[in-house]
Amino acid sequence: MKKEAPQFLHSEITNKTIQGFYEVYNKMGAGFEPGIYVNCLFLALKKLELSVDRNRELDLIFDAEKVGQMRAGLVVENKVLVRVFSDRELDRFNGQKFITS
Repeated sequence: MKKEAPQFLHSEITNKTIQGFYEVYNKMGAGFEPGIYVNCLFLALKKLELSVDRNRELDLIFDAEKVGQMRAGLVVENKVLVRVFSDRELDRFNGQKFITS
């Protein structure tokens, strides 16, 4: 019996975002600064007919209080945040940011 893929929150958006990532990765390869990949992914997601904002400042809220701000590389359909890393591998610190973002 074939196992069904799990359903994730906003899976239609994330599936298209991953599709856009692979388009950028396959065409551009590795070695560029994160901003280049943000710009490429922005264009790829627009081609997939997604609403995308780039470099949006977002308020960080803790216990109903603003505690700071962060800049999201991309915000897709006002629901999915995309953080772009261009290191060869994630160190522990970046890995933790990836998990909690």
